[in-house]
Amino acid sequence: MEADREEADRRAQEKMQQKQEAQKKKRRAERKARRQARANWERAQSAPEPEPSSSSSGPQRPTFRMNADVPKARSLAGDWTNHEREWLSFLESLQTGIVLTSKDVPLPRPNFVCQYMREVHEDDDLAALVRLYRTIARRYHPDKVKQHTSKYMTEVEAHQTCKKACGLFQQVSNTYMTLV
Repeated sequence: MEADREEADRRAQEKMQQKQEAQKKKRRAERKARRQARANWERAQSAPEPEPSSSSSGPQRPTFRMNADVPKARSLAGDWTNHEREWLSFLESLQTGIVLTSKDVPLPRPNFVCQYMREVHEDDDLAALVRLYRTIARRYHPDKVKQHTSKYMTEVEAHQTCKKACGLFQQVSNTYMTLV
């Protein structure tokens, strides 16, 4: 009886491991396909157009550029790095004693942050996802945003900024909970 239960547990565990390996393999293949499509698109964009030959007297065939209709792939990691620079320069500018409005605070769009978190999760790097979430939590928690900005704003502006930060933090927290 006990041996049968152990055997069933072992089989269930093996089946779960096989399923996880299949999912990892599928994600790797999808990432590879995305990288290949991006490389093909970049190659097609950088390739010079061939000059039409004027020696033939018939109608000219249109020139085909591989994946010409594919929009430029956006680098979320690069966008995130740019946003981090913008946030750090914002924090440095607070030292000068300027008066802020809620529009001056460079809070990222919640969809952008959540999409970047999903991209980090797709790379099978749980530790990086946890670090990213903790960084976002330290930076954009409504209390932290209020702490950084309220002394440079009116009460109404500070309240609006905290509402924006609250919405951002709620979406980020929900995304994190679904990914982990």
